[in-house]
Parts: sequence; structure tokens; C-alpha cells
Amino acid sequence: MYGDLEIELLTVIADITTCWNSIYSMIEQAMKLKDPLDLFAIWHSDNIKLDQLTLDDWEKLTWILALLKPFHELTLHMEGRAKDGKCRSV
Repeated sequence: MYGDLEIELLTVIADITTCWNSIYSMIEQAMKLKDPLDLFAIWHSDNIKLDQLTLDDWEKLTWILALLKPFHELTLHMEGRAKDGKCRSV
């Protein structure tokens, strides 16, 4: 929540090479933040023009997310319960 508005505050997620589902999580969060990310890119278009996501990019991310979802669910099912690791272990 943010003030009187019922808006959930979200941040982007960076890829972490040692965490199995980080790309899935990164894309999933980006999809939730699509409108704010697009707006940010418009506001800063002079600096990040080449990094702006097109409609085609968003469609590809949707496809990739659907492709990765079964792997995400399987790794969550198969993971161990590490006590000290931030990322889970098998």
C-alpha cells in the first residue's frame, strides 16, 4: 500500500546466476511492472532509447515466462530446505 492509494510497491528483480529460478522471477516481476517500466523508459528515453522494450519484446517475455513456468514449479517441488542459504539448495 502507498498512502491512501491501494498500490502494492514492487521493485525489479535482478538475475542471480546461482539461483535457479531468478530469470523466471525477474521476468514475472517485470510483467507485473510493465506499465511503470514502460513509463520510466519514456521519461528517460534520451538516455535508454536502445534499452526500451517494444510490444514484441513484451510478447516474447510472456512466451518465455510460460515456457519457464513448469521448470520453476518443478524446482520448487524438488528443492531442499537450506537453513543458511539465501537461494535454496537441493
